Amino acid sequence: MRVLVTGAAGFIGSHLVRHLTRRGFTVTALDDFSEGHHQALPPHLEVFEADVRDFNALTRVFSKRHFDAIVHLAALTSASESFEDPQRYFITNLLGTVTLLRAAVDFRVSRFIFASDAAVYGKPRKKVVHESHPCVPISPYARSKYFVEQMLADYWRGYGLSVMALRIFVVAGAWAEEGVGESHRLERHLIPNLLKVALGQKDAITINGTDYPTDDGTAVRDYVHILDVCEAFEKALQVPCERPTTLNIGSGRGHSVLEVLKVAEKVTRRKIPFRKGCRLEHEPSHLVASVDAAAQLLDWHPTRSDITQIVADAWRWQKKHPHGYVEERSRQRRLFGEIVVELGFVTREQLNEALKLQAQQDAKGEHKLLGVVMLEAGMLTP
Repeated sequence: MRVLVTGAAGFIGSHLVRHLTRRGFTVTALDDFSEGHHQALPPHLEVFEADVRDFNALTRVFSKRHFDAIVHLAALTSASESFEDPQRYFITNLLGTVTLLRAAVDFRVSRFIFASDAAVYGKPRKKVVHESHPCVPISPYARSKYFVEQMLADYWRGYGLSVMALRIFVVAGAWAEEGVGESHRLERHLIPNLLKVALGQKDAITINGTDYPTDDGTAVRDYVHILDVCEAFEKALQVPCERPTTLNIGSGRGHSVLEVLKVAEKVTRRKIPFRKGCRLEHEPSHLVASVDAAAQLLDWHPTRSDITQIVADAWRWQKKHPHGYVEERSRQRRLFGEIVVELGFVTREQLNEALKLQAQQDAKGEHKLLGVVMLEAGMLTP
């Protein structure tokens, strides 16, 4: 089976392309690298750099290859950020998916697997949620995911496209043996941030909400290992799917923030200080998956999602890559810098200043080439 994976250079995608390749699938990666990392992809993988919102770019890709299935991971994924810029989230997550679906229909793709999110449930009434639980998404991000789920059913009715949505809970862990793990340019997730404190990169972690109606007052979440998630996508590609299907992908077990913190302290053998912060309005007290449907329909069982194993695997990777994939990016930047210094275009002092400016912009989520930074600072002239 030939599979196109969008968002392939992200956390889930970089693991999934390796997993599917090992299982005998013919995999093609597509990413615009606005958030993903070139270094996260294996060297011999076929990669197209394209934006899923660009139909002409997609047409060029689909004209070169026929795909039996698409796994659609590409998306903006921060619920908090989506409140600040909802339009960006709707354009990327909704328009991008519609454009990709258009290409799938035009080029006769048989199956479309969508990475949805447990956030579609909003603040559920029950501690453990089944797929039949009402969805009341709160953030623009969550609404964008839920809207796509509904669109998929329409594409099944209108075009006969086989569709499945996997509602993924908190995916974490790493595949250290393959050299891939979790690395976001702006890290918002609990486990990587706990490990940053353990590595001395942060002085403490902020726990948003210590007064939830839970045993210890902190929010309870369902953590699922990245390799279990990859298994779920593989099985979703293979099982018969005659109707639109939506499945929870989690461990079926809940852990509070303080529980995970204590596990991280045990795994790293280091104290992890924390501060108390305010609750986030969109965050529920409990969000734990019922995975009975996935077990029945996919014969999928999360075998690696013990919380200690998740944290231990993440720690193995993060110890070896304390700055994620940024080390390679920094080497590439410095190589460019050394060349322009050697050619006499800038001084060593200007190079160091430009690297400092670029790092400051990276921290704000503004990623620019070193040459562009130098141009904007007046160090280079066009």
